[in-house]
Amino acid sequence: MTKDLPEDLVTGIESIDKQHLTLLQTFDSIIECMESAEPKDEITKLIDFLVSYTNIHLETEEKIMEEQDYKDYELHKREHELFRMKIQTLEKSNFMFRENKKVLNITVRETKKWIMSHVMNTDVKMAAFIKNMPN
Repeated sequence: MTKDLPEDLVTGIESIDKQHLTLLQTFDSIIECMESAEPKDEITKLIDFLVSYTNIHLETEEKIMEEQDYKDYELHKREHELFRMKIQTLEKSNFMFRENKKVLNITVRETKKWIMSHVMNTDVKMAAFIKNMPN
């Protein structure tokens, strides 16, 4: 399980970094549950938390970008919409394929990879812009 945020995912904005760590830890917990004999209800609880927390996180990021007049706000927000769709797909996969953990496992792992790539390539760039803004 991820205990610390990997260095290449650190934005330097503490609130965002903490949320990213929580998201990654939740993905890891879902994967651990799928690989063990955990009841399906536990996986569903974690996915429900992930859905809710993702919305909180994205709203937080979008608010920061708006407040700082981030130049690539609209493009970044579109990526967030894509992430929301991926999370919805994950949620639906859990419902539709409850008996087939393989499908859910692939969906969870691919969604985790996507968010890590987004953080590394988009959020880190956004945070650098914000941190370099004159006060």
